[in-house]
Amino acid sequence: MELSFNSNEATLKTSEVSMRQGISMKYLEQLMRPLKEGNIIDSVRGPKGGYVLVRSIDDITLGEIARIFEGPPETVEQVGSTAETTERQDYEIRKAWQAATQALYEKLDEISINNLIDGTRK
Repeated sequence: MELSFNSNEATLKTSEVSMRQGISMKYLEQLMRPLKEGNIIDSVRGPKGGYVLVRSIDDITLGEIARIFEGPPETVEQVGSTAETTERQDYEIRKAWQAATQALYEKLDEISINNLIDGTRK
């Protein structure tokens, strides 16, 4: 979010984010890596370096960020009709969690970073 508030400026240093948010530099770097790999942010080297958003805050959704950190919903393989009761029950539970996770991601896909900033939804 800190980069979103800073989206019109050149770069934001991790030390600034760390200080503003009360997050350790080490932990912050662990958060930045997946965001960079997920094409949300990019790093700029040099004296005026730091991090920048790669895309508009209108185009980045909470669903996309959740998938970066949590991964896609787990694929659940069908069990055969001869499966034991516990195996079928386990399958049904995993299938339900997969559906719930997918529904959550779809809802989060409706909320952009800009929506969070200005309090609106798509």
